[in-house]
Amino acid sequence: ASPGEETLPLWQYGYGQLDPVSHQVLSFSRSPHFTGQTWQGGPELPDEKLSWNSISATGGHPGPGLENVNIRRWTAPMDAVITISGKLSHSNTGGNGVRGRIISSRHRELGFWPVYNSSQELEIPPIEIRKGDTIDFIVDSNGDLGHDSFGWTPVIKTFGAESAPTQWSA
Repeated sequence: ASPGEETLPLWQYGYGQLDPVSHQVLSFSRSPHFTGQTWQGGPELPDEKLSWNSISATGGHPGPGLENVNIRRWTAPMDAVITISGKLSHSNTGGNGVRGRIISSRHRELGFWPVYNSSQELEIPPIEIRKGDTIDFIVDSNGDLGHDSFGWTPVIKTFGAESAPTQWSA
C-alpha cells in the first residue's frame, strides 16, 4: 500500500442496510465484537443494537429487516476475472427461511437465493473485477427473525489465469 493508503482485509464480517428497490448496500459496518469464532454486536446475543446479527467463517444469523442484514464483504486485492461458488443453507423448519444475495460494487446484484429448510448451490459465472472492488455476501431475515441461522461458505477463484489460480474462502 502507498503511504496513507488504508489496506483493507480481504474478508470483513459485519452488517448493514440493503435498499429494497435497487438491492444495493446502503451502509456497511464491521461487527464490533469477536468471540473467537463469531463476529457480533457484543458479548451476548441478542445484542441491544444488532439483535441476533452474527457471522462466522461458515454462517451466521441476520438481524431484523433490511436495515440490519448480515454482510460478509470481500475486497479484491488485484484486477482479475473471478468465479464465485458456495452453498447457502437453512436447516430449520421454524420461521420462514432466509434470503441470500451476492452484490458486486462493480456489477450490482449477481444473484438472489431464498432458502427455507433447504440448501442452494450458488455458481456465479466469470466476472471482471478491479483491485478495491467489493463483493458482498448478504443474508436477510425474509421478514421473520425467528429460526434464521444459516450456513454459507463462499469461495472466490480467479478464472482463466495464466499463472497458478488463486482462491479465497471465507
